[in-house]
Amino acid sequence: MGTYTELYIADFPVHSTKSAVDSTVMSIFRESDKIVEERAVSARNALMWSEASESEEKETVVEYSATVEQVIDRLNIMGFTINASKVWFDLGVKEKLDTYNECAKDNDSEWIQPKIDLLETYTFEKYVEALSKIYDKKLVRWTSKEDLPEDTDPITTFIYDDQDYEMYFGYPAYDIRHFLRVFLEIVPKSSLVIQDISDLVDGGYYDIEENVCEGAIDELIGDYLVDSKVLILTEGSSDKNFLEPALKLLYPHLADYFSFMDFGVSKASGGASVLVTTIKAFIGAGIGNRVVALFDNDTAAKVALKALKDVDIPNTIKLVHYPDIEICNDYPTIGPSGLSNLNINGLAGSIEVYLGVDTLEIDGELTPVQWKGYDSSLKQYQGEIVDKGLVQKRYQEKVKICQDDPAKILESDWSGIRAICNAVFDCFEEYLPNKSMHSDSLKLTGD
Repeated sequence: MGTYTELYIADFPVHSTKSAVDSTVMSIFRESDKIVEERAVSARNALMWSEASESEEKETVVEYSATVEQVIDRLNIMGFTINASKVWFDLGVKEKLDTYNECAKDNDSEWIQPKIDLLETYTFEKYVEALSKIYDKKLVRWTSKEDLPEDTDPITTFIYDDQDYEMYFGYPAYDIRHFLRVFLEIVPKSSLVIQDISDLVDGGYYDIEENVCEGAIDELIGDYLVDSKVLILTEGSSDKNFLEPALKLLYPHLADYFSFMDFGVSKASGGASVLVTTIKAFIGAGIGNRVVALFDNDTAAKVALKALKDVDIPNTIKLVHYPDIEICNDYPTIGPSGLSNLNINGLAGSIEVYLGVDTLEIDGELTPVQWKGYDSSLKQYQGEIVDKGLVQKRYQEKVKICQDDPAKILESDWSGIRAICNAVFDCFEEYLPNKSMHSDSLKLTGD
């Protein structure tokens, strides 16, 4: 018989494995998602366990659970965006169509021609529409073609006729995460994605205390860099020390997908020019990990980045300025003519101005920026916030308060930090994982 896992999305069973978890599937979870609890047997999934006991007999349930919205965020970070899933769908359909056309040349094409006709007009949008109907009608994957309702549309019929092709409800996936990303689009964002491993624990394949998710991800990282953490490089230790705890505080479901370069351990000095040198070293060493290099939104960073103008930067490395934010459009500055409000985006956007109005305001006034050096090549000044140490201390106090009482997050201004985090999250929107496994001619042109 064997012992199986089951992956559910919004209570719909989508994928099963025998005797072990699917490491690729486990990458959408983290160990903090693990749930172990006693639950009535009658509470089992109705689609999967149609004959489940109606008694209140208890059983131990071991599962990993996250919301659809959280899993979408995680897949996007790994590069499994809806755009990338569409690209792979189109490629898979083309390959399948080519295979059928080759078969039609050498054999009786009577059974093949209807499939060819359908594939020639098969689009990603039509597939999503059919998948939505499958979910709405609860047509589980083990439904036979003969058991489909009489009014079933041709694409759904084709999907169940071709279930043997890559197994994922007709999606021609090279990686199940592309299919999952599509399926997540058609279900409520507040519903749950659950990997149930209860039977494997009960069968002795895993210990109930075992960190199954961590073990599965460790296996993946050895083969696929897309499954390793995204490395974030900043201009210095201060930026890291401010962003890292904020990421854990504001986006706990995503924090474990990133790793910050530890300046304290490496003894690396800070500054935009040093960050540029680090990037060059990474490129020269052929580092394959996905890397986000975060630069201040100021003149000094723009000057330093000139050194990368003629460098061929791989798509695994993204250079990102802190984004323009509203508070910097009209910010108090101190210059030769005294105090005046100016747009400091791109001129003096160091980490401090992103720490929140509640951090920057002292006695009801925003801490001003002091204009300093002038860069003749860019024809613009470099600015730096005054009382930097005091602003940083106030931010650290805010972080501590919110860590002790997360409800305080809603009472604090995190708009600047969230803007930086979102810029990082969006870095690999057009990154295609495992691209080298398939067509060298595949290019992502965008939406």
